[in-house]
Amino acid sequence: MPWNEPGKDKDPWGNRGNDGPPDLDELLKNVKDKFGGIFGGGNGKIPKLPTGAGNLSGIAGFIIIALLFVWALTGIYIVDEGWRGVETRFGARTIVTQSGPHWHIPWPIEDVELINVSAIRTTRSDSIMLTGDENIVLMSLEVQYNVKDAQDFAFEVRDPDLTLRQVAETAIRTVVGNNDFDSIITEGRAIIGSETKEIMQEILDSYSTGLNVLTVNMGEAQPPEEVQDAFEDAIKAREDEQRIINEANAYRNDIVPKARGDGEGLLEQALAYRTRVVKSAEGETSRFNQLLTEYQLAPEVPASASISIPWNRS
Repeated sequence: MPWNEPGKDKDPWGNRGNDGPPDLDELLKNVKDKFGGIFGGGNGKIPKLPTGAGNLSGIAGFIIIALLFVWALTGIYIVDEGWRGVETRFGARTIVTQSGPHWHIPWPIEDVELINVSAIRTTRSDSIMLTGDENIVLMSLEVQYNVKDAQDFAFEVRDPDLTLRQVAETAIRTVVGNNDFDSIITEGRAIIGSETKEIMQEILDSYSTGLNVLTVNMGEAQPPEEVQDAFEDAIKAREDEQRIINEANAYRNDIVPKARGDGEGLLEQALAYRTRVVKSAEGETSRFNQLLTEYQLAPEVPASASISIPWNRS
């Protein structure tokens, strides 16, 4: 168990019990134990130099002890809120300390690096890349991140901004390569940002960087400057196409109801004409049948007279 694990009363700079003051005796004992393990053969005691009144060896011993005391004081450090202390011994990682006062064996035996784990850092990247439908697009993105593992960050990352830019470029190229140009420059940017964030975090975790991606904000995607004019012409042609389609739809919505109304009117007129013609034909047929009956009864009557009879009766 680490000597300064919080909550276990092992931190020489922590409080005793719940709210008591730091135990100086425990701190000194811890310092003696650390030095004893290195200089005293493991018995927990700092070797004493022979002293004597008025001799040089006593003075030298006093000076050495004083220097050791001053040197030991240089191992005191304080970790602020939102920071972590990463201690190393001869360059090898040992423990991570939380906020508060701490002590380590001074340099060159042990060292400590203070890491800000609460700060939100930002890096930006602009890259020209190829879309899934083989168009060239200039992508701009902003990545916000923080440190989630101080020890991994201290040992695995030398330039966090450069690391994030390289990882972001790798991730965005993968995502853009799976999408077409129109989707990238329009409504697909939010989805691209989300997918890029997931891929970035997977890469960072696989290399134990200790970095945590918070957000990936996609900037405006546009073609390179060299083809900007051609791109604008294509956009204008697309807008003209949409405008013509809208005009055609508006004309259709206007003319079709009118044509439907005119057709219904013509149909009604045709039905009325049919009814009129049919009734007229039925009337003529009835008169012809009457004439035929009279002719059959009196065939000797002149045809002209017979013919005039139904008309006179009518």
